[in-house]
Amino acid sequence: MAIILPAWKKVLSELGLRKFELLDNEWLVILKDAPLFFSCSTPNLATVIPVMDHIDQQLTTYTCNKKYL
Repeated sequence: MAIILPAWKKVLSELGLRKFELLDNEWLVILKDAPLFFSCSTPNLATVIPVMDHIDQQLTTYTCNKKYL
């Protein structure tokens, strides 16, 4: 669970950025499988880069989602 300190919540609210905050389940969808995937065997660069690209793509998709605009 992501915990945001009250001071950060205030700053994010003042800047109008709270609308971009991901819900806990949204973070879990993106990040829950990565540790399991990499702990199954020794990861190499050929497996790490596509996973990092996928995570980046998902985060970009969330930031462009009209639900958060």
